[in-house]
Amino acid sequence: MPEGSVSFVRQEAQRGLGHAVSLARRLVGDEPFAVLLPDDVIPALAQMVGAHTTQGGHMIATEEVPANRISSYGVVDIARQQGAVQALRGLVEKPKAEDAPSRFGIVGRYILEPSIFDGLVSQKPGSGGEIQLTDAIASDLRTAGVNGFAFDGERFDCGSVPGYLEATIAFALDRPELCNGVSQFFAARSTGNLRAA
Repeated sequence: MPEGSVSFVRQEAQRGLGHAVSLARRLVGDEPFAVLLPDDVIPALAQMVGAHTTQGGHMIATEEVPANRISSYGVVDIARQQGAVQALRGLVEKPKAEDAPSRFGIVGRYILEPSIFDGLVSQKPGSGGEIQLTDAIASDLRTAGVNGFAFDGERFDCGSVPGYLEATIAFALDRPELCNGVSQFFAARSTGNLRAA
């Protein structure tokens, strides 16, 4: 694919992330590729690309999550960890907290080998009756190998209104031209000196 070109594939029905990824097969070809979920704003991909060049196999971003939220995530079973790289012996989609193999959930960045497409073709529906990418990665564990990557940095879950607002405020506070105005707005709101519009 020429540099700078853009192609779109439409998922006609919500059949899961695994199904959505499978639709990109003809665009990806035989090269490793990245999957970025836009509702997760995280500084992980550049770190992962560096690690993937030496590790190979599938690589998935992970983050430690609270026990009361673990059932909302795919969760990794870590055999060993060296630095940020976690050698995995398994993955499970949305386990109950008491059944989770770790507290590290899978978050929205993946570097996948093209072998994932063969697994997705035969992948049966999993959690929620959908084709789960986590299940396909788990079934390719022994063939391609899978590593987690506990990235360094802050994650914003923009799939919720509070997460979206937190991300917007954090990015505004990091920009010199916006920081003072945003800080003054919150200071005025906290003292009751500013009314809502």
